[in-house]
Amino acid sequence: MTEESTGPRERRIALAVGIIAFGAYAFFFGGSGFNQNATLDQARAIVEQHTLAITAYASNTADLSEHNGQLYPNKAPGTSFLAVIPYAILYPIERAAGAAFGTVPLLTLNLYVVTVAVCGTLGAVIAAAMFIAARRRGASPRRAIAISFLTAFGTPLFAYATMLFLHVPSTAFLLLAHLAVFYAARPRPVAAGLAAGAAGLTNYLCIPAALILGVALVVRSKNRVRDGLLYAAGGLPGAALLSWYHYRAFGGPFSLPIESENPAFLDKDAFLGIMNMPRADALWGVTFSPYRGLFFLSPLLLLAIVGLFRMRPRLEAVTIAAVSAFFLLFNASFNGWHGGYAIGPRYITPIIPLLALGLVYVPWKAVLGLLGAVSMAMNLIATAVDPQPPDSVMNPIRDYALPLLVYGAVPEGRPIPDWLRQLYTGNVAVNRVAADEVLPFRRHEVGSAASEWASFNLGEAIFTQGHWTSLLPVLFWMFGGWWWLDRRARILTV
Repeated sequence: MTEESTGPRERRIALAVGIIAFGAYAFFFGGSGFNQNATLDQARAIVEQHTLAITAYASNTADLSEHNGQLYPNKAPGTSFLAVIPYAILYPIERAAGAAFGTVPLLTLNLYVVTVAVCGTLGAVIAAAMFIAARRRGASPRRAIAISFLTAFGTPLFAYATMLFLHVPSTAFLLLAHLAVFYAARPRPVAAGLAAGAAGLTNYLCIPAALILGVALVVRSKNRVRDGLLYAAGGLPGAALLSWYHYRAFGGPFSLPIESENPAFLDKDAFLGIMNMPRADALWGVTFSPYRGLFFLSPLLLLAIVGLFRMRPRLEAVTIAAVSAFFLLFNASFNGWHGGYAIGPRYITPIIPLLALGLVYVPWKAVLGLLGAVSMAMNLIATAVDPQPPDSVMNPIRDYALPLLVYGAVPEGRPIPDWLRQLYTGNVAVNRVAADEVLPFRRHEVGSAASEWASFNLGEAIFTQGHWTSLLPVLFWMFGGWWWLDRRARILTV
C-alpha cells in the first residue's frame, strides 16, 4: 500500500487508534519525580516569571544544573517548552479563580493535566502513526491495528506516556522524522528536518540519530544535494532554539547543562562526568535482564528484530539498526545506565517504534499474539502500579509491581528492602512522591492525602481506592476499542 492509497477510512481508523491510546494514557497518572518536577518547574518559571531559571521552584527536584547562581533542569529544554503550551492556558484561568499556587492539590492537578497534554497526546500520535506506517508497508488493516496497539500498550511507551519525561515526546518526533524519510513516495526533507530538529531539542541523544537519518535521506533521494540542504534547513529552527537556550541559560550556544549539573550524578573518572567504556553488564541490563531489559518487558520486540531482516527497503532496516546501535552503545557506556527510579531502559525508548516497524514483516501470527499478550500484561502492570520502581528492586515486575497489584503489599520473602515494603502499600498506584517533594514523605506524612494521591488512576475515584477493580474501565476502553476497530477492519478487507 502506498501513501496515495491511504484513504479516508484508513485515516479515520488511525484517528480512532490515537483516541483510544490517548484515553488509556490519560486514565493513568504515574506521578512526580526528579524529571517531571524539573520540567514542570521550568514551564512554571517561563509562564509565571518569564525566566528560564527554576531557582524559585527547584526544592522538589535534584535534576539540576547551576550557572551564575541560578538553577536550571539538567536536560534538553524541549519538553519544558511543550509543557508551556498547556500551562499557559491553565495559569490565567487558575489565577482568575484565586487558586493557591504552590499547594499540593493544584501542583498535582497541573502536573497531571500537562502530562496528559504533552505525553498523552504525543503517545497517541505514535500509535496513530504506527497504523499508517504499517498500512503503507502493505500490512492488512487488522495487522496494522494490532501493531499500533502492541506498540502503544505492549512497550514501556505506555508507562512513559503517563509521566512528564522527555522520552515519549522525543520518540514521537524521531518516529515522524523517520516516516518522512521512508514512508512517502519520495523523501520529504523539510518535514523530516523539522521533526528531527524537534527530537534533538527535546532529547540530546536524538541529535546523532537525526544525523543518521539525514545520511539515509541523502542516500535515498534522487536530488541529494537539494534534499540534504532542505533537511538541514528543516532542522535549523530546532537547532537555533536549542543554541539560544544554551546561550541564555549556560552562557554559550554550545554550553551544555551537563557541565554544571548536580555533582551527585557525575563520575570524576568518566568522560564528561558520565561516559565510560561500554559495559557488558549494562548492555545485558537494558536488553534482557528483568531489571531494566527492553526485551524482558516487551518480548514482542524480539520478533520485530526478526522482521527487520525481512524489511524492504534494506536502507530503512540498516538505518533502524544504526540508530538502535547508537542508543544501545550510549546506554551501555553511561554511568547511570539503569536510569534510577524507572521502568525498563528509559534512555533507549526512541528506538521502540522504529523496531516495532519490523512487526509488519513477521509471519508467525500465533507467536506474535502470545508474545504480544505477555508484553501488554507486563507493561500494564508496570504502568498501573509504579512506572518508577526503585532502583534497589532487581525484578520490578515479579517482586514489586505484581504483588502490589494482587495483594496490595509485597509479601515477606521477596527480595526488596524492608523500608520499601513498609511504605509502598495500599493503592493500585503507589508512587508516593508528592509534587512538592524531592523524595517521598519529606513534607507529607505516610497516609496523608498528598502522598496517597501523588499518583493514581481515574478508576480509583470510582471504585475502592487501591483495588484492582479500578482498572476495569481502562481495560474495557482498550480492548473494547481494539475489538471495535478490528470489526471495522474486517469490513475494509471484504
